[in-house]
Amino acid sequence: MTFVFVFDLVGSWKKAFALSVLVSFFFYLGNELLVFRVLHADRRHPFQIIMMHDLMGIYDITRRNYVPDNYLSKPRLDEVMRFYDHRISARTTVWAPVDWFISYDDNVISGLKTAWLKAIRENVIAYVTHRWILFKSFLTDRDGKVNHLYAVSDWHEVMQNPPPLLEETALGKIHTAYVNGTYKLLGFLFKAYFWLIISFVLLGYAIRRKVLIVGALASSSLLYFAPYFFVAPSVNYRYIYWPVIACVVSIIVIWIETDFVQPGVTRNKN
Repeated sequence: MTFVFVFDLVGSWKKAFALSVLVSFFFYLGNELLVFRVLHADRRHPFQIIMMHDLMGIYDITRRNYVPDNYLSKPRLDEVMRFYDHRISARTTVWAPVDWFISYDDNVISGLKTAWLKAIRENVIAYVTHRWILFKSFLTDRDGKVNHLYAVSDWHEVMQNPPPLLEETALGKIHTAYVNGTYKLLGFLFKAYFWLIISFVLLGYAIRRKVLIVGALASSSLLYFAPYFFVAPSVNYRYIYWPVIACVVSIIVIWIETDFVQPGVTRNKN
């Protein structure tokens, strides 16, 4: 989206791309400074969930254990592995029916990262196989929790905070009925692969018809999908919000850019 806005200002896709990268970098830097320098927030190391899921996936396939003992002992690992599922990363590391083993120690996390990189280098095929299982599930499975629109009692036990809402309002019930109806009749809309295909189609159209805005949006959608091969946490509709928005906006732009808006009227291409 930054590219689209900047392009309207500078009129050159090269300059717009460079400025978009620069703006994104400054946003990232500003966030780092604000959160960790000004507000002095603690680093929670959420990426350890991905690293542990990968290490456990490699262990499940090869039976080679790379998990550092100071993070999780071998007997404890074997206990947790009883609940392991390649398709859901957070289930075993955060929501497993055993005590959490999440760490906030910088040194421990550093050792975990070193072990994770070593495991990937020495077990590339097992790593790719493990990640493909999750990514394929992410693309093709339908999110079974798409219609959970309000807090449930289980969250109270996990987060140790009272849920904000236990009963839906009348407006909430209407919304739930609408979502459930759409979910049953048009289930493909809740599958990631559908929006991945649409993104490729839109990119092809944009290249052929030289519609820069659509090309930027479709490329952004595809680039958004790409990292999920490595970090997809589970099947959840909220993880594809941006591709859905990008595709819908692209279709609107295409509709505006064609003669369907004013049938029979030839647009001035200059």
